[in-house]
Amino acid sequence: LEETLGEGHATLAPILALMGHAYYAQGEPKLALESYKSAMLLLEKAFGCEHPRFAAALVHLGTFYTKQGVPLQALPFFQRALTILTEAGNPMHEADVARVHYELAANAYH
Repeated sequence: LEETLGEGHATLAPILALMGHAYYAQGEPKLALESYKSAMLLLEKAFGCEHPRFAAALVHLGTFYTKQGVPLQALPFFQRALTILTEAGNPMHEADVARVHYELAANAYH
């Protein structure tokens, strides 16, 4: 796919995120983290660090760290995602904002 689209194409980001989910489910957290980080970097390059798609990548990383049992590492990712989504002010992102609020609240209890 990289050969067709070109290295660093934003279309690869969701695929990398799905690969991260699959790696995590297979008990490969290091590979999962690499995939999530690669997706985040592609989205940052394509859309900038204030875009809701970039915020989604931050949520993936925050969720990863929460599942790894290190909620303090997850916190900055969730906080940054919440800021981006809130400032976007798009009603289409209300569910995403709600999810990040949930994740922040859940992390408060760990």
